Amino acid sequence: MKKSYLYLAIISIAGTLALGLVTYPYGVGVTPDSVNYLSAARNFADGSGLFTNVIRWNSRYEAIPLIYWPPFFSLVVAGFYKLGFSLTGIPWLLNLVLFGLNSYLTGFFILKTSDSKIAGGLGYLIFMIVYPSYLIHSQAWSEPLFITLYLGAFYFLERYLDNDSRSGLVISGLLAGLSWVTRYAGITVAAGALTIILFFNRRNWGEKIKAAFVYGIISIIPIALWGYRNYRLLGTPIIKAVPRISQKAAGFPNLILMIQTIAGWFSPYYPPALAVILLLGVLLVCLSPLIRPGTRNIYNKRVLQSLLTFLVVYLTFMIISCYLMRFALATRFLSVILPPLLIVVILSLMGNTAVASLKLSRPTLSLMLVLLLSPMLIKAANWGNQVFTEGNSGYSTKVWRESETIKWLNKYQQDRVLFSNGNDALVLLTKYRARDLPIQKEKQRLARFWDTVRHFNGLIVYLDNIKRPHHISEAELAASGRITQVFSFSDGRLYELKY
Repeated sequence: MKKSYLYLAIISIAGTLALGLVTYPYGVGVTPDSVNYLSAARNFADGSGLFTNVIRWNSRYEAIPLIYWPPFFSLVVAGFYKLGFSLTGIPWLLNLVLFGLNSYLTGFFILKTSDSKIAGGLGYLIFMIVYPSYLIHSQAWSEPLFITLYLGAFYFLERYLDNDSRSGLVISGLLAGLSWVTRYAGITVAAGALTIILFFNRRNWGEKIKAAFVYGIISIIPIALWGYRNYRLLGTPIIKAVPRISQKAAGFPNLILMIQTIAGWFSPYYPPALAVILLLGVLLVCLSPLIRPGTRNIYNKRVLQSLLTFLVVYLTFMIISCYLMRFALATRFLSVILPPLLIVVILSLMGNTAVASLKLSRPTLSLMLVLLLSPMLIKAANWGNQVFTEGNSGYSTKVWRESETIKWLNKYQQDRVLFSNGNDALVLLTKYRARDLPIQKEKQRLARFWDTVRHFNGLIVYLDNIKRPHHISEAELAASGRITQVFSFSDGRLYELKY
């Protein structure tokens, strides 16, 4: 068995090196969210506090404290940045390490519970080649760290439940708390763990309540400290205002989108309807022991109980949250459920007596594996080729590296403040702390905007590669007669006020 764990570790390292090779030419993917994480990390390391350089329009253009995004990912990046690592190199290297670790943990949980080398290897392999896995681990996002923290939390929780390890309870609670300040959805880790302690624990109710109380106190300390800091700065513990973005997928259609998205992960080139049917069929087989008398014993395993509980709690939380905030429940929100989903499905299929009774031959099993893995391998190869030649997503692509506007701004030192429809791009790619433009529904603030630009002797930069319809458009500003074009590039223009 020890050799099996060693083989998993070796293959995990090989997979990590492959992802590193593919993403090395252009580095980690950097999206607008990433810029907020990274700029806050740089400011914190420089002694300026957890403030983002992506300065939003609020009539005064004040620096914004990091509050909409939780802090732990930025703090980790800041620690390495303080040691001299490059700002974008840190999340690239960190998420590569986490890619290997998370793939190993997925195979480890399956192998440890099933004693099957084939099952453990299959879970590991699928994790490494399925789209959301290499997507999130190639971006400067907090999802990979979140996955590592909650898998660790449930591992140590299992040690407490099986061996009465008090240290396991404390470490699990601490990891759950850190996951909460990595992504706000980390509340589901603590909620899932407390559910397990109270309802899937053989101890008496007095011990259960005591353990749940200790776990709850430990797990809530990090988010409580974060909330106190936010309250001192802005008068609100978590988020002062969340924009309501209208999405057709909000509400019941979000459930359909969720199923279609997950089905597309495992059957990327199949017709969508067929992919959904296959996914629902597999899930029905996995859950059939819950409704068939005498077959529920396969869910007595701690790993299945813990991760299935987390899946239910997390998906319920996300469905409700996305409905309230009008967000589409797409790949990034769902990507963090990939490890428990694989673990639960593979272990459930292995323990299902109906599946075992089929006694499929080796050629039949081999054909099924080829049909399952081939589409994911093809998609992974196509993605890898695109990333290697054209660059990762966001601001890490060839388009941005070759941007004439960005090159000019970096070449000619300006003592003027920049205002832009892509202020986050300028924060990352240039030496400027750029401000954004007013949004369309705030046209009454346009007069104050002109006064602000004049006060700063500012330049307005329009980037063609960024499409944000909520901003006041270039045409609307030009129609005011208050600006004049001073430079034009293939991918952008610079304007200044007429005085």
